[in-house]
Amino acid sequence: MMSTNEKVRFKKNWFNPLYFVIRELLKEGISEFYIYGGKSSSKTVTVCQLIAVECLLRLQNALIFRKEGTLIKTTVKPSMKLAIDMARLQNGYKPMDFMFRSVNGNEIVFRGLDDDEKAKGIEGYSYVLFDELNHFTYEEYEQLILSFRGEVAKAFFGTWNPVSENSWVKKDLIDKDEWFDTDYQLPSKHSFVKINKTRNRALIKTIYEDNYWTVGSPCGTFGYRDEKTLAKYERLKLFDDDQYQINVLGNWGVIKAGNPYLLHLKRSLNARKLELNEEEGVIFSFDFNVKNSVTVWQKWTDEEDQWQVRCLREIRIGGTEETDLEAICEILASDYGEYQISFSGDSSGNNKSALTKGNAEAFKLVYGYLKKHGCEFLTYNKLVSNPRRKKCRFVMNAITKELGANFQIDEDCTEFWADIISVPLDAEGDMDKKFCDDNDIGHLLDTGRYFVWVYCWDVWLDVKKGISVPKEFEGDDNNAKNNAY
Repeated sequence: MMSTNEKVRFKKNWFNPLYFVIRELLKEGISEFYIYGGKSSSKTVTVCQLIAVECLLRLQNALIFRKEGTLIKTTVKPSMKLAIDMARLQNGYKPMDFMFRSVNGNEIVFRGLDDDEKAKGIEGYSYVLFDELNHFTYEEYEQLILSFRGEVAKAFFGTWNPVSENSWVKKDLIDKDEWFDTDYQLPSKHSFVKINKTRNRALIKTIYEDNYWTVGSPCGTFGYRDEKTLAKYERLKLFDDDQYQINVLGNWGVIKAGNPYLLHLKRSLNARKLELNEEEGVIFSFDFNVKNSVTVWQKWTDEEDQWQVRCLREIRIGGTEETDLEAICEILASDYGEYQISFSGDSSGNNKSALTKGNAEAFKLVYGYLKKHGCEFLTYNKLVSNPRRKKCRFVMNAITKELGANFQIDEDCTEFWADIISVPLDAEGDMDKKFCDDNDIGHLLDTGRYFVWVYCWDVWLDVKKGISVPKEFEGDDNNAKNNAY
């Protein structure tokens, strides 16, 4: 038997960074961990490593659930075996049919969840893992969480791939909590570590770039660079970008609109990693709601007199004092304050209907905040009223089709791209606003509409020369007016 007082030494290079993040969060009192992301991120194996170490050294037991019991021996059990091997704990555990029993007698038990009753009877277990959380029902999850209490219970883990944004995990669990950034960082820029307001839950996104046994360690002395897997991911990006976004970058899968609002923007053609053109000004386009949204744009003509339109960035935060409109403006001023700046957007920002701190006029707040934080060259282009969505659609589709690859949106603008894919038309051929409101989508697309309407009218005048414009869309009724404070 291994004594709990016995010194056991582990080498840091046996673990990925996620392991150490989880350990620190446990010390902070986090008791629920929701960990999602792409393939090869080692999220399940890392959780299994932590469970294996804790159960062996602290004489504790763990339960690991998989929805279908028949899949345990080909999925989560091999993950635990790999975790034990990577932590060099082979001599501490004996593999059995549906468990690993330690030399101290404590157990890591695997169980299928074919009915709600199997979520009961978890007394005496300190750690519980729901592998592929989205395969369970909300009722099964809720039953487990309600039962997993007491002094023995230490931590619940849920891991999954974000196959669909309509999953109950996102709609009923993640979206109904309030999450805040932390100082914890994983290697990939696509990953994050957040905690909720009550500081009992952690939400972690991780992808293959965080796994040193896929990309190799930064120092090059441990881990492994899996060139075959990396090459496979690059091919997937070229041939099936939707699956690349889900399975490689760990972004939520988006249900495509059968009849989308925008027709001609495709990731394969219009998504790039974009750099700021320092010779041109910068444009901010705002949409105001419970969460405030803004996109950052540039527009110019190149040496061949061709229009170049770029969306460099998206920001969408809000709802609390920690993440209000001033926080957005401070970010914008810090990153773009030295350039000539113009801004516009949702006309509700011109009146007291805008949902902003103090219920004041949003654009006056924006102007003041940008000035306060260092923007010197600043112009506000007032949008008197929001453009008709139906006409704006015609104009945007015409411009994006004509410009082709010259109209680009940064590949990291994930919510904007999700809107492009998922915002549908209604029976009248207009944007289905009810669907957007019911599903809380379309906000970033709205910033794009306002940008095109206010700042791309000269592009439209060029484009319309070569197309037939329906009578209902005739007339130069652009209502953007320079009205600088």
